[in-house]
Amino acid sequence: MMTKIRQFYRVEGMTCASCAKSVETMLTSLDGVKEAVVNFADASVFVDYREDLVSFGRMQERIREIGYRLVAKDEFTIEEQEQKEIEK
Repeated sequence: MMTKIRQFYRVEGMTCASCAKSVETMLTSLDGVKEAVVNFADASVFVDYREDLVSFGRMQERIREIGYRLVAKDEFTIEEQEQKEIEK
């Protein structure tokens, strides 16, 4: 069964527009990824993909190989957790 997913993820570790282009290029090179659009300003990426052909874990692995971190919506970084504690 073909499952299409259109999802925003956070990308950690990008420091320039060239980084964003590298992330886009890596994701769109994967079989099953139809589109990947990185927003460098808010460190996010929109990915349109087929879950039956490529998993989120596979995308994370490939992004990690080029020095960045792809983060699911329900994950928090240490910095975000610390910020939430400060806001309490």
